[in-house]
Parts: sequence; structure tokens; C-alpha cells
Amino acid sequence: MGLGYSLPDDLVDNLWEQVARNIEMWRGFGVFPPEVPVSEGANREVQLLGKAGYWRA
Repeated sequence: MGLGYSLPDDLVDNLWEQVARNIEMWRGFGVFPPEVPVSEGANREVQLLGKAGYWRA
């Protein structure tokens, strides 16, 4: 099940640079829920969504 949609690579890369490196700080502010594990070898978009707590396998 899924939406059949992927974020553009440039957006994922930008979010990774801007958000992922400071995600624990943002999580401390209540912006993101706990990190969700993703499968090994997942693409960067899935890694980002898991790190942000929004990936559901």
C-alpha cells in the first residue's frame, strides 16, 4: 500500500542537509515523533521519513 508518489531528489537532499543533521534538536521541541526504523539499504527519502518518525512500512 502506498501513494505511488516520491519527493523530488533535490527536495530530499535539501531536507537532509537542513533538517536531518539537527533532527534531535527539532524532536526535543516536539516537532518530530520518535525515529522509526527503516530497512537496511532504504533510499534517502525513506531514511529521511524514518528519521523524522513518519515512515510506515
